[in-house]
Formats: sequence, C-alpha cells, structure tokens
Amino acid sequence: MSKKLLVGATVMAIVALIAAACGGGGGGESTPEVPAPTPTPTPVVEEPAPVAEAPAEESFAFQSGLPEFDQAAAFWNSYWYGRYNLGSLTMMSALGITFTPDMAMAEQMMKTVDQGPLEGEHVPEVKNPALVMAVFAGGDPSLANVNNGDPWDLANGRWDPSKMDTRLTPGAQAQTILKEVEWAKFFNGGWAGAPTDDFGAFDRFKGLVLFMEAKMQVDFALKNLRADNGLFVAASRWSDDGMSIVDGRTLPLDQHRMLMAMADVLSVLNNPQQWHGLYADEATRATLEVAIDDFFVKVTELQPATIEELSWAIRSLAWYASITQDAALKQKATELIGQYGDRLLALEGPSVVDKAIAIRGLVEVHRLSGSSSSSQYLLKAAEAFKEIANDYEPATGSFRSQGKLTAHEIGDFLSAFNALRNWAGDAVDQGQVQEIFLGFFESAINLSGLQLSAPPKEMEAAPFELQRMVKDIYLAYPTIPTPDRAGGEKGIAPVFASEATFDPASGRWVVSDNYFDTEGAMYLSNELLWESGLANGFPTVE
Repeated sequence: MSKKLLVGATVMAIVALIAAACGGGGGGESTPEVPAPTPTPTPVVEEPAPVAEAPAEESFAFQSGLPEFDQAAAFWNSYWYGRYNLGSLTMMSALGITFTPDMAMAEQMMKTVDQGPLEGEHVPEVKNPALVMAVFAGGDPSLANVNNGDPWDLANGRWDPSKMDTRLTPGAQAQTILKEVEWAKFFNGGWAGAPTDDFGAFDRFKGLVLFMEAKMQVDFALKNLRADNGLFVAASRWSDDGMSIVDGRTLPLDQHRMLMAMADVLSVLNNPQQWHGLYADEATRATLEVAIDDFFVKVTELQPATIEELSWAIRSLAWYASITQDAALKQKATELIGQYGDRLLALEGPSVVDKAIAIRGLVEVHRLSGSSSSSQYLLKAAEAFKEIANDYEPATGSFRSQGKLTAHEIGDFLSAFNALRNWAGDAVDQGQVQEIFLGFFESAINLSGLQLSAPPKEMEAAPFELQRMVKDIYLAYPTIPTPDRAGGEKGIAPVFASEATFDPASGRWVVSDNYFDTEGAMYLSNELLWESGLANGFPTVE
C-alpha cells in the first residue's frame, strides 16, 4: 500500500460528480424552476403497533423502569440516539480526516433539496462543519470548545484532537458508511418529503451530505487502506507525513464488513429514482460496481471460522447478492451463505453474546433459504434464544453470566432480537422476545447512561418532526442530561459510551468507559435504526 495519501484530485472529482448529480452543472448553473405544487402534508410514519403477547409461563417484563417507556418510546429512542451519534461524528467532532466542500456546490445542493414555492422550512446556513473522508477509531467525546450560543456553529461540537485514536480501521469505516447510507435513504425516502415540499428541506440536505461522505469514504478506503493483495489491512495511521500501516493483517471480519458497506452504497446508486433522483451518479456507480465484484472474488478466498466471522460473512454476502449484476457471482454468494450457515450450525458459543451473534447469522440463512418454520437454522436460533432468556434477569435487565458489555455487544443483542421479531415467527415466544428487548434497552442503554447526553429537542428536531414527538421521553430518556450538563469542563457530546458494567450493589448497568469507540457506536446506531423499522436491514435477494 502506498504511504502517500491519495486524495486531492479524487476528492475534487467526487465533489464535481455530486454537484452534477444535484443539478449543479459544475456548480455554476441554476436549478431549473419547478411549477408550484400543492403543498404536501407532513408525512405519517407508522409507529409500531402494540405487539399482541400471549401469556407466557414466566414474565420477562423489566421491573425497574418507567411505565411510560413502552414500544413507542423505544422506537423513537432508536431513531434519535442513532441520529445524535451520527451527526456528532460526521459533521461536528472532527474525529477523522476532514475536508471542506466547495461552497458553490453546497449552495447548489441547498437549492436542489429546497424548491418549495411557499414559506416553510428551509436549509439554514451552518458554520464550521467538520465533514470526514475517513473516520478515526475513537476519541474522548468531551467537548473542546465553550458553546458560543450559535446553534448553527458546528464548531461547538468539536472534540479534543490530542485525545483521538487516529488509527483508521476497516470496521470503523464500514459501520460509519452503512450508517450514513441508511440515513441518506431515510431522509430522502419519504420521511422529509420531496424537494418541492415546504417541510423537511434540512433533513433532505443532510441526506445529500451524508451520501457524499459515504462515497468519499469508500473511495478513500479503496485507495489508501488496502494491502497489495487488495484486502483491507486491520489498521493504518494517518499523519501529516502520509499513511502508514500499523497492523497489516487482513482479517475476514474486516473484509466482510467493508463488502457490506460498499454494497449499501451501490444499493442507492443502482436505484436513484427511489430517492427523488438526488443521489444519481452513474460514473461512481459504474466504478464501484467493478470494484466490488473484484473485491468479492478476493473475499471468497478467505475462510471465516468463528461464530462472529461466519455470522458477518452471511450478512455481508446477502447484501452483496442483493446488488451485484453478475449472475455467476450472485450464485456464488448464495452458495457460500448456505455453506457458512452449515458451519455455523456446528458451532456452540460459550457466552450469551456469542449466542446472540449466532442467532443473527442463523436467522439470515433461514430467511434467504425460504425454509419452513422447522428449518434447522431457525430451530438452532430458537435454542440459542432460550439459553439467552434463561440467563436474563428481568428484575435488572441484565444477564447473570455477562457482567460487562461493550456498545458493540449491546448492538449484537439488539440485532438478534430484531431478527427474531421479524423472521422467527412462532419458533420463539414473541412475547418473551419483546419483553427482553424492551427491558434490556431501557436498562443497558437508558438507565446506564450509555447515551452520554442528548440535545434539547428544539436544537435537533424540525417543526414537522416535533409534531410526532408527543412525549419528551421519545427524544431522550429523562435521566439523560443535555451536553452542557453531562460532565467535563465544557460538556460531553451526545454519543454512546464504549462500555457498561453491571453493578450488583445498585442492581443496574453503569458506564465503565465513556470513551467513544467509532465502530461500536456506529454498529449499535445501525442496529437501532434497523430495529425501529425505519430502514431495512434485511435486503431482498432475488
């Protein structure tokens, strides 16, 4: 891998392509006028209906939470926490290699997403954004600047660069790219209306920015973070002198997570009409299509062996099979899913985290195989859930055998519960799944303080979004402080801590490490969005 940082002309080329895709004509042409439409009402997002729960022999309901924390509260907490974490990382913290977009292009993007003829919600002019073309492995989320009172000055959300882990890891890049793409889909997939509507312009603009970052991050990773064999190295480090490899291993887990992230970018580029045409970029689509097929062939030479490697390989191959245009490669991917599923059947994970990870992979094989409710994959997943349920303590929302959890491991449990709720049917007791999900969410994420802070609702939610927030608990659990009151001299960003430990004395989870782990936080954020149902974590493979 070259030690010279490959950006410059590449970045400018991508920026130019995005400007053209947004109708910018290289940044100098005006957006065509659009006839005045009939104003569109604020979209209705269907909140989850109450789950019909058959009486269970044993109640798994959480006994130490708030009565108002119900399914709707978990739904909206999933939405907002993921949004807080992503915005802090990719637009404010400067936790990565940053770039400044061309201002003419940014202004054109604003016009493209805001074509409504009537007065309504428009895109504000934000100051000092810190957009990233590659994200660092982690950092101290304590705020570095005193808040100047300007809500549109993103420098208020900066972190201390001296306390950042400047390693560039495939896991951190992949989970961030996935998060950006999934939110880009959501912002311009109906939630925030269309460019001709008089609401949602800022969210539509955020979608454009996030997808721009995702494409640049894929391009950067392909050019700077790979070994000579075309696979991604475990860790590189950026400095003013260029790039250097600090861990040259090419791990199966890293390759599959990057394959999944690249596939998600292509899922948007292959279907630009779904997003009002705002993400259309044929040049990048054609380039990435060749790159991902070539990368997939290299990945097939690896041999995932552990529960985690096999489960992630199954998931990533499903995403790849959903987007590749090469019939032979699609068939190869689906064959491997079956082979890896059979290997996963033969493994027994010693911990409840292992069992959660296995459930996600087993349910995915079951889903894609079109098997009956008695498939061996689903039966094995159901057995694993029973073992998790037997280890779960409803009174405290904890596990008897697992007294410490990382943000990533909390994401593993949510991933398993989400898969079971969507695809396991009556192979498991759905009432138990729901009760454990809600209790674990409230205890491990909310009561623990894993979400370190949350901004005031007026600072984050647009007027059309506030109409849906009929309870304050929807935006944040009441015990979570605002950033300025979360600790430290200047406050703490609204992001996830990296670890929680169960304290037997108090009977609750407590944050044991408030350092921000990029991979873990973005993974947990992704699982929250997929859990909410506002994005689809189960791609269709035809």
